[in-house]
Amino acid sequence: MLRMIKFTILTLLLTSTPYAQTGQDLRVTVYNDGQGLVKTRIQRDLPKGISSVELTDVATGLIPTTVKLAPANNQTGLRIIEQNYRYDLVNEDQLLNKYLGAEVEVILQNDEKVSGNLLSFTGSVIILQTRNRTEVIQRNFVANIKCPEPRERLYSKPTLQWLVEAATPGKFPLDLSYLTRGMSWQAEYVAELNDTENRLNISSWINLDNRSGARFDNAKLKLVAGTIHRAQDRDQYGAERVMMATRAMPKKAVEERKFFDYHIYEVNFPVTLANKEEKQIQWLQPKDVDVVKRYYYEHGNQEESNLDVRVKFKNDKKSGVGEPLPAGVVRVFKRDTDGALELIGEDNLDHTSVDDDVTLTMGEAFDVKGTRVVTDRESKREKYHRETVEITLKNRKEKESTPITVIENFWAYGEWEIKDNSDPFHKRNANSIEFNVTVAPKSEKTITYTLERDLR
Repeated sequence: MLRMIKFTILTLLLTSTPYAQTGQDLRVTVYNDGQGLVKTRIQRDLPKGISSVELTDVATGLIPTTVKLAPANNQTGLRIIEQNYRYDLVNEDQLLNKYLGAEVEVILQNDEKVSGNLLSFTGSVIILQTRNRTEVIQRNFVANIKCPEPRERLYSKPTLQWLVEAATPGKFPLDLSYLTRGMSWQAEYVAELNDTENRLNISSWINLDNRSGARFDNAKLKLVAGTIHRAQDRDQYGAERVMMATRAMPKKAVEERKFFDYHIYEVNFPVTLANKEEKQIQWLQPKDVDVVKRYYYEHGNQEESNLDVRVKFKNDKKSGVGEPLPAGVVRVFKRDTDGALELIGEDNLDHTSVDDDVTLTMGEAFDVKGTRVVTDRESKREKYHRETVEITLKNRKEKESTPITVIENFWAYGEWEIKDNSDPFHKRNANSIEFNVTVAPKSEKTITYTLERDLR
């Protein structure tokens, strides 16, 4: 078995601990768009005059132009002169590239040594100019490569570097903030529908996904629900504008409050976020909600199709929740006759304010079907166009009546009128109407109407 190619110099440079973002008062704010804002305080002993400050344990998803370093508490006597982000991390090929033209020693697996100037290399060969000839060495025969002392510093981790100027020597507290990609969150809702299907017991977890390349230990965590506008052409954000003030810890594990035109969910205990980790934190304790179950028939045609079944509730105190609900996935379960919970449907929930209506589609009903047929058409050029529509709804359930909403979309401009309708209807908007009917068990219901468009 071939041994891994090793560089003598790399053995020392690449030995390191996993990234861990630490510091005083570490705070992380995560947004819905896959970015996070990291804020921390670091301490550095600095001499008088110009010196360098470095920080290596930063997220690999860091957005360099959002980095902000400033003396804490508006302390005077320290000036930031220059900022650099070093992300040209050393690896085997990058190291070889730095030694093109230089003399290196290649040690083969049979312990033979070949020395010469490095002319070029690819993924499969290394070309050396020795004293007498040009050597083409297959890389899978190479055991080790010895290189001279590097002419420039090599970086094994993404590194932030600043040049600072101190008026006097001393220990300086510095506030650091930056945005990073690779952090996201959403709400995950779990709901149980009762036997009579008129109440929903709903709870929620916050699901955090950290793929930023850094670990955050004992961080103060905040989550922003809402869509923040991001500049498309430039990676420049005012990171300092979204700094939040410290609050006293309330009784709730997660507290919601308004912030600008968004909502913030603050976790009121320290949270450790490992890199490449998903973490769940419960924030909405189980609550009973009054719901209405209905069947919907829309975009029907002559082929018989199953109706959508949905549950609907109003997000107010009277119905049972009455809290702003961040976007996420709602999974609804119901208990079978043996007492086991079974999944009956799931749907996406958008950001939902208090007093908003929530409608969740569970799936297609097995025993409730519909067909739609245009039975007659009549037109008179440049005057009118008429269509007569017949909608047949079938309820194959043995004992349960089905409340059904039929939605008809016309996609027509100009004036129109409904005539000869068999059932009352409600005009939803300029281009659609809806019928609300109930179909008894093991029966059918036919809705008919005539649509007349004025073509004048």
